[in-house]
Amino acid sequence: MSKDDKAVYTGANLTREEWLLKLALLMQPEIEGLAGLTLPPFRVTCGFPSQGGMMGGKTRVRGQCWSAEASEDGHAEIFISPVEDAIDTVAPILAHELIHAALPKAGHNRTFQAAAGKIGHEAPFTTAIATPAFWDWANPLLATLPGYPHRKLNARKAVAAKKPQTNRQMKLVCRSCGTIARMSRKAIEHPGPPHCACGAGPMTPELPDETKG
Repeated sequence: MSKDDKAVYTGANLTREEWLLKLALLMQPEIEGLAGLTLPPFRVTCGFPSQGGMMGGKTRVRGQCWSAEASEDGHAEIFISPVEDAIDTVAPILAHELIHAALPKAGHNRTFQAAAGKIGHEAPFTTAIATPAFWDWANPLLATLPGYPHRKLNARKAVAAKKPQTNRQMKLVCRSCGTIARMSRKAIEHPGPPHCACGAGPMTPELPDETKG
């Protein structure tokens, strides 16, 4: 992050991405000093992780970091789930993901755990559980920021998710007595439409522009 980039993120009228990045930049020297790490250039946004972000599952991914090696311009990409809006949850998650940015190959191994412990997180280290030691240095940073400009997204099902396929039944009508039946298109094609009990012969599909029954 250049000096010019950092200078943009000042003032109270911040977008949620600007707020997250500003907090991350404030956290950077603290994390580097406490954990003995060096963070690469990074970006932070409010967005869904690649999987496991929606509510209702057995587990939910609250944040994710993509290694700087995966970026075309060498920036680690950090995502904070839009399902989270409480500062006391978002701040520890962000710090957790910043450690991942500095240790992209560590996963949640002992190296990661040692670094997370030094900034005030505790086991289980697959989550972001903050101890009082974390808030000792994080609260003064948060005090310089306005509230997180985001409200929780109750994400249980994506709008664009595919609906379960249903067996669509075509409407058949007897042209003599008006009796109605329904069959699948495949069954109508073979073995063929049923014959009406009135003896008038095979029933016929209702055309789209006919009055619905």
